[in-house]
Amino acid sequence: FAVTNAGVAVVPTAIVTTGTVVTLTVPAIAATAADQSVVYSVSYKGATAVAAPAFTVTKLAVLAVSSVSAINGTVTVTMNSAPATAPVLADFAVTNAGVAVVPTAIVTTGTVVTLTVPAIAATAADQSVVYSVSYKGATAVAAPAFTVTPAGFTFKTVLDALTGNTIVNVTVTDSNVTGVTVQGLVANNIGSQVWRASLPGTGTIIPVSASDITLTTSTTPTPAGFTFKTVLDALTGNTIVNVTATDSNVTGVTVQGLVANNIGSQVWRASLPGTGTIIPVSASDITLTTSTTPVAVNAIDMTKTVATKELFNDVFYQVYLLSGVTPSSVMSVTVTDVTGTTVLPYITANGNYNVDIPYTGTLPTSVSVAVTTAAGTQTVTVPVTN
Repeated sequence: FAVTNAGVAVVPTAIVTTGTVVTLTVPAIAATAADQSVVYSVSYKGATAVAAPAFTVTKLAVLAVSSVSAINGTVTVTMNSAPATAPVLADFAVTNAGVAVVPTAIVTTGTVVTLTVPAIAATAADQSVVYSVSYKGATAVAAPAFTVTPAGFTFKTVLDALTGNTIVNVTVTDSNVTGVTVQGLVANNIGSQVWRASLPGTGTIIPVSASDITLTTSTTPTPAGFTFKTVLDALTGNTIVNVTATDSNVTGVTVQGLVANNIGSQVWRASLPGTGTIIPVSASDITLTTSTTPVAVNAIDMTKTVATKELFNDVFYQVYLLSGVTPSSVMSVTVTDVTGTTVLPYITANGNYNVDIPYTGTLPTSVSVAVTTAAGTQTVTVPVTN
C-alpha cells in the first residue's frame, strides 16, 4: 500500500486484515492553532489511488478568561477550560479603573485561578472598585463592582416627616469614640454606639457623604483589663462612662470614686454629675475590683468546633456549645487571630456560632476561641485545617 496526505507520503506503522477490510495505522496528526482538513489517498501495488472522504483535525482550544469576580484583596478568575500547565502571575494583567494592579500570589484549582492583590485601604468615603483581568494579552474581562466602605462607621439618613429635618444615624465600630459631628453639627449618643444628628431642613433629605462625618476618639491608652468611653447625657447634663471589662473575674468598678452599675456583658456604667459639659476621665480614674481566682467554665464542644480553610483565602469558623450550655446563657463568642477579635453570631438553623473571615495575607495556623457566660470565660486554641 502507498498512502499520501495532500501529496505527501505517509508511512503506515501497522496493518490488520479482516476479510475484505484492511486497517492501516498511520501517525496521528497533532492539533494546531487552526483546523486541519485531511484527505488520505491509498493505492495498492501501484494501482490508481483512491481518496478517503475528508475529515478535520480540530484546532487546539485557546485558553481564555471566562468570568471574573472580586472582593477586597482577592480576584477570582474562571478560565474556559482547565489549564494544561499552571499559569503564572506574569500571564495575567489586572487593572482597577485603568490603573495597573500587581498580583502578589496565584493559586490554580481546576478552571479557577485565584489572584491575591493588595487590599484597598478604607478612606472617609465609599470606594467603588472594578477589577479587570486579561490573560496573555487577550481582551480584559471585568468583575462586578464591589464597595470598600469607610473605616470606623456606617451611616444612614431618613427624613423626619414632622419637622422636615434630615436625621442621620451614625453607627461607630470602635469603642473609644467620644463624639460625632455631621456637617459640623454635634450628634447625640442614643446608645449601643449609635449617634444621631438632626440637620435642619425643609422637607427634602439633605445629601450626606462619609466625608461630612467626623469622629472624636479617646487618645488615652487604657491598661490591660478594660476599655472605656465617655458621652454626655443631653437630658441631665451628666457624663456617662461605660467601662468594658476584658476579664471574667471583675466584681465591681468605680469611676472617680463613684460606684458603677453592671449593665450586662461585662459592661459597667457610671453617671458623673455635671452641668452639660463632658467631665474629663482618664484610665487612672477607673478602679476594678476582682475576685482572687478567675472563674473557669466548660462550654465549648471541642469535638465539633472547627476552623476550616475555604477556597478564596478565607477561613470558616464554627463553634459548638456543649449539650448542657444554652445560647441564652452565652454573653459572647469570639475568635481572635493576628488581625484582631471577631464576634461570632449564633445561627439557629445550624445550631452553632459561625463566621467566615477573609484574609489578605497568609492564613493563620491556629486561633483563640473564647466563650463567655455569666459564670466566666473558656478560651481554647483551635487549629486551622483544610
